[in-house]
Amino acid sequence: MTVVVSPLIRTKKLRMTASAFAQMRSALSAGPPERGVWLLGERNDFVVRHVHFDMGARCTAATYTPDHHALNRLSVEVWEAGKLSLLGLAHSH
Repeated sequence: MTVVVSPLIRTKKLRMTASAFAQMRSALSAGPPERGVWLLGERNDFVVRHVHFDMGARCTAATYTPDHHALNRLSVEVWEAGKLSLLGLAHSH
């Protein structure tokens, strides 16, 4: 599994709740490789509290390309509403 962390938080330690880790493990292990999830949490403590499975991603046997349209929609629904922030991405190999 690969985790990509936002450049804005590379100096911070990213942590994850047990339930978010279980969500991530379940989503990434439920199918073929190169599936992805978005790691969501609050920037005040950098704890991943929610994992969003990227169902619309373009995946091949060797690549994961996030669904940028869904990411933009999520931006309006979640981030701009002040609920959660994107802290990183994770995908399987």
